[in-house]
Amino acid sequence: MLMVFTSEEIALLNDRQIFLQKRSLLEKIGAVFARTEQLLKDTAIGSQFAFPANCHLASGKTSRGENLLGYPWMVHDYPRLINRDEIFLFRTQCWFGHGFSCSWILTGRHAGLLAGKPLKANWTMATDEHIWDQSIQIIADQFPETLCPAVRLTMPLGNDPKGLEERTSIIFRETLDLLGA
Repeated sequence: MLMVFTSEEIALLNDRQIFLQKRSLLEKIGAVFARTEQLLKDTAIGSQFAFPANCHLASGKTSRGENLLGYPWMVHDYPRLINRDEIFLFRTQCWFGHGFSCSWILTGRHAGLLAGKPLKANWTMATDEHIWDQSIQIIADQFPETLCPAVRLTMPLGNDPKGLEERTSIIFRETLDLLGA
């Protein structure tokens, strides 16, 4: 089957500026994530929370891709513990066209740390097999009383990266206190 390109697609394909802008944008987002990690690290060090054994607290990990439900994305995980038996991570995310957010992704005994605890407004939740599916989220004001094998709690942070580091740090500290309570 012969593919026919529209004039708009051809113009986009040949517009070098858009690709330079995207690269610059990704570098800036990476810098915001690095500053955010430092604030989260300072909070983690000063916290009384007992992080899981083998949890990476020395440094975070940034990943990115081109197709999360059709849109580019970039995430930074700190702190993080991901293996086949357990997940304990805090994720800061930029999803092009959807804005910024931060999430706790927890499985097993870590998900149980939140059972029955109240949540502040604006949290969304996905459970069990849906924790990686960005299209499935429900508004949550309290974590379920029953233990879920897996949970993702997400707080939308808007479209403007200004002040993102501080807002994310505050949410991290508050939820870390909730996890440890």
